[in-house]
Amino acid sequence: MNSMTTNHRIVFGSLVAVVLVIALAFATGAVGSATSHDAEVTALKQQVAALQKEAKRTQAVMRSQIDFLSVSTRVAFINAAGMHAMEARYNTTGLTSRDIEAIQNVLVVSSKIGWPAALEGDAATLVKSCREFLAAWNSGNKAEAFTKLQAAHEAYHGLVAFGYKWLS
Repeated sequence: MNSMTTNHRIVFGSLVAVVLVIALAFATGAVGSATSHDAEVTALKQQVAALQKEAKRTQAVMRSQIDFLSVSTRVAFINAAGMHAMEARYNTTGLTSRDIEAIQNVLVVSSKIGWPAALEGDAATLVKSCREFLAAWNSGNKAEAFTKLQAAHEAYHGLVAFGYKWLS
């Protein structure tokens, strides 16, 4: 990502340099009359347009890389949270404080920054399910909490599956 940042800086710096050259040429009178230097002005305008286009392309590439990194790390974290084991433990040995913390962490990772449009619905479902589970758990309603944990587990499957599909 540092090379993309450097490329973006190079494009931006080049754009600034071209604009400064145009401004200095007009300020010093080097450009002269519009008719005598139309070709030079047109060429400089084309260079500016090309640099602007390259800057936009670089931004799009950087956004794509940021989205990929963001989705891949969050999906991997959510996948590793252990929702399968939590649901299995719930009615046997019970949840531990570590399980509750894991769900709180999944909630944080899922809700603090946006998702690409293709994953927004699945992420929103997971966030809602985790919040509802935590509310039921904290209120002491263990039966409702189990139902909400099952919903969170299903939402987890949806986001992880579609997240990996989006990444591929």
